[in-house]
Amino acid sequence: MWRYNAGIYVDESLEKYGIFAFTTTAVLGDMKDASVMRKFLLSVGIENFVCGEQTHSTNFCIVSKTDSNKRFCNTDGYITTDKNVALCVFTADCMPVFVYDRDNAVIGVFHIGRVAAEKLFLADVLEAFYERYGSLAKNISISVGPHIKKCCYEIDLFSMLKEQAFLKGIKDIRSFRLCTHCEKFFSYRKNKTAARMVSCMIMR
Repeated sequence: MWRYNAGIYVDESLEKYGIFAFTTTAVLGDMKDASVMRKFLLSVGIENFVCGEQTHSTNFCIVSKTDSNKRFCNTDGYITTDKNVALCVFTADCMPVFVYDRDNAVIGVFHIGRVAAEKLFLADVLEAFYERYGSLAKNISISVGPHIKKCCYEIDLFSMLKEQAFLKGIKDIRSFRLCTHCEKFFSYRKNKTAARMVSCMIMR
């Protein structure tokens, strides 16, 4: 379940683990504007974060708190075991994908659109969780945030990810219910906007 509060949707299912995972809406403004994003993050108690230039790649970085406030190039996701550093990706129809290993306390957030989904980005991410952290499928939860739905797009993006997750043994995968094209989100498909929401995940 996602809860709406003051311009953001928060994933309630992760709160019990001390995880703050959320996506902004268009009412809060363009989060690609560094000053807008910084002001917003401070308003929700986040001082340390990582983000970067996204290229619809399958590249992701392992980060720590020492990487705080860095902007990475050609990177579409982040993984960390550190507390108090927010992992951030920008979207406007693509999927923000939150991954959490509750046994090993590993989090990751990823920007996955059609191109990356077709390249099996999520499968690569899960393989990294298994190999680097010894994660077990039964301990992993995947939450997919606001994105364009099949009502407004010829591809069912969530179904593509769900299949990849199932093939990797993951049963706990769920999706945000609203469509970015239909609701008060930025949507590139709807109006070719350059503005973006931000999706963040942080362990506290």
